[in-house]
Amino acid sequence: DIRTKRDKPYMTEAQFEEAIKDLARKEYITGKRDEDAYKFLALRHGENVSPDRKGFYEKSMQKTGGKMNAACMFFDDNGFMSLAYHPAGKWIELSTEEEGERARQFTTIYTTEIKRLIKEYGPVKIGAIKHNLTLESIKGKTDIKPKGIGENIDFKI
Repeated sequence: DIRTKRDKPYMTEAQFEEAIKDLARKEYITGKRDEDAYKFLALRHGENVSPDRKGFYEKSMQKTGGKMNAACMFFDDNGFMSLAYHPAGKWIELSTEEEGERARQFTTIYTTEIKRLIKEYGPVKIGAIKHNLTLESIKGKTDIKPKGIGENIDFKI
């Protein structure tokens, strides 16, 4: 997928923030990175400020009668190169400053939530707590701890 301008945003800003935090919570709980979910959400989040790469491509194809060189670059109306095609069959998007800032916002929301969870539950509990406990903590119930943790010690000699 290549980021391109959407007619309307995929989600509201509040929905994006909650979805990013929820992804961070799920990954914290499982202790595993969901690359597909992360990439999908980051792509959709970035599209809010993306240039119309699809439009630039279509406009270029109209000018050339649908023919494309083996290696081709696509420019917006301001002369900014926003999309390139490599002969190996790979599309390359060249990020704008706005897209870079948007990516930083996404990463900040995500890492802030991970840090909050680590501060509240500790790194040892990654993958060992239930999702509803993290949701409860967000609602201000920070005294909730996973059942059994810190209640007793089991050991064998």
